[in-house]
Amino acid sequence: MEHFFTWLQNDGRLVTRWEYQVYNILGTVQLERFFEMGCNKNNRNKILILIADGSYTYDTRVKQEANSLTKAGYEVSVICPLYPEDQKHEISNGIHIYRYRKWSRGGYFGEFSSSLIKGFWLACRIKKKHGFDCIQACNPPDIWFLLALVFKSFFRTRFIFDQHDLCPELYLSKFNKSTRSWGFRLMLALERMTYLLADGVISTNESYKRIAMERGKKSEHEVRVVRNGPDLDKFRLSSPDLDIKKKGRIITGYLGNMNSQDGVENLLHAVKYIVYNEGRRDFYFIFIGSGDSLYELTSISKNENLESYVRFTGRLVGPELVHCLSSCDICVQPDSKNPFNDLSTMTKAMEYMALGKPVVAFDLKETRYSCGDSALYAEPNDAEDLAQKILVLGDNAEMRSEMGRMGKERIENFLAWSYSERNLIDMYRSVFEKD
Repeated sequence: MEHFFTWLQNDGRLVTRWEYQVYNILGTVQLERFFEMGCNKNNRNKILILIADGSYTYDTRVKQEANSLTKAGYEVSVICPLYPEDQKHEISNGIHIYRYRKWSRGGYFGEFSSSLIKGFWLACRIKKKHGFDCIQACNPPDIWFLLALVFKSFFRTRFIFDQHDLCPELYLSKFNKSTRSWGFRLMLALERMTYLLADGVISTNESYKRIAMERGKKSEHEVRVVRNGPDLDKFRLSSPDLDIKKKGRIITGYLGNMNSQDGVENLLHAVKYIVYNEGRRDFYFIFIGSGDSLYELTSISKNENLESYVRFTGRLVGPELVHCLSSCDICVQPDSKNPFNDLSTMTKAMEYMALGKPVVAFDLKETRYSCGDSALYAEPNDAEDLAQKILVLGDNAEMRSEMGRMGKERIENFLAWSYSERNLIDMYRSVFEKD
């Protein structure tokens, strides 16, 4: 057995050669100190947040979580993909952000493999330089449990699953697959392993919480609902952009990702109906965001002769984003009804409401819970009905004002980030109190 085991003379323990190699990656000079760092129960105040899909810069939810944890006294580090406008390492509000470049080849397999491999390497560096006592893994995809398993095994690191998306339902909706497909079963297996390893689960709404308890077999004590509520200290109505306001009598806005599951093409079809079927040239549409479908969407706009009525701004953040949204009279959530969207809470709708903007959306379960009476609901996946609802609001200023008021009240009274922040901190306290 000598070929399999190595004696750590400075520590006096018998360990596997593979474990010894992990120590080597993190530094072999101070093995005693490193072992103590992994097992010190009195210093559980450092958190590592993992992101595989998207930029920390544009991820409002994760940025709010990281800032709230820092404000609560935790030391936070983040690992996420590198995008063209990003730096490989930066410090923002005391948060260390480390970025890696994804592999451009190999499709999803290459992309997520690079996230695991490069994410593990960066996690080792962060462990040595800053330390961390808990890993918060943000999906999609449900792959970070593999990295968490290593650190739980060797250093008793806590693991919290921040479930942004239901990956099995996302797979069904994005690729139009059946529940019998091997891909769906793989998604379920990855999700099941993540639930199994997690010391706690953060859910974005009650539907996600129910699935964590039923499909993930987690107890109610192990799950907290942390909604995608806006931070009202930062997300406040500002003066409108006069250049945008000149474009039409009614400015209609969209904010968010532009991928196949986001249904942005529904809004473009509604634009075509409003302009050409109803002959309404007094409406103008602003699309804020980006994604895999952006090129396809701009092509639709060009081919359907909508360019005079549509503007794609790309991604905006901070005051620039708020300034642009503040120029809108109506905001739209065009996500189609499918197994994923019906159970998901869309950040965009919450941000619309925070600015006092009335919402038009398809009638989805969680959307109706979030928006209540501050939205007009179109028949699911019916672009013409979506257009009709936009026209109704556009022609009724009193209705727009009243719905905007009700939406802002919902955010201020129970949906703002300050309410979710409490559950987030309570989740961490609960996890760190475990033996």
